[in-house]
Amino acid sequence: MEYSMDDEIIFMGESKHLKEAKINVDLWHSTNWSQKELQEFIDLFQEFEPTTGQISSDERGLEIQITIAVISSAIIAGFFNRLGSDLYEFSKAKLKSLLLKQSSNHDITAPAPEVEGRLSFTYYESEMNLKVFYTGLYSIESELDTFLSSLHFMDNLIRGACRTQLFPFDKGRSYDVKAFLEISKYPTWSVRILRNIKKDEHLGFKESFQAQFNIKELKSSNWERIEWIRT
Repeated sequence: MEYSMDDEIIFMGESKHLKEAKINVDLWHSTNWSQKELQEFIDLFQEFEPTTGQISSDERGLEIQITIAVISSAIIAGFFNRLGSDLYEFSKAKLKSLLLKQSSNHDITAPAPEVEGRLSFTYYESEMNLKVFYTGLYSIESELDTFLSSLHFMDNLIRGACRTQLFPFDKGRSYDVKAFLEISKYPTWSVRILRNIKKDEHLGFKESFQAQFNIKELKSSNWERIEWIRT
């Protein structure tokens, strides 16, 4: 599977579907998912907040894709925190089972089904004019574990830096953040921040910066020491 940070950012948080609920589940492609599977996703997230969902068929890529759009950062922060809690181990196990397309009667002694997928979470923080999109590719359970367990810490860093106006959040009228987890021997979040700067009443421009975050350093990362590269 291949992925590029230059791929278009899709912010499902602005979707019409979130007018009906606080969480929206978007499954792609229509040939890969059933209405039964969609309902299982909705039922799972319904435990946290009112949830809607749909199966999409527009052109996106090759792997199966699941995008979870959340209406506010408060909800997403609480959800990410729950993912790392033992109290929600059942919900996390159910989510992984759905993502790996393991049916409830799957024979655990049989070879696991092969799945190539992309899981994404997105939200919009109106108070800070911040759009965030987290995404990662997966094919096995351990890759999902790495992605889900590091989301809470990555999101805390992003929102904390924006709230305290640390570079590159030190100037700009709005920010688009895209973070992609690269799975390897040393899993790393590749983060790109696009800041929109208003020059005057009629003119503006955008600046883009990129940096790498090793997941082992997320809990103690000193944001001000991060090396940002202008792209």
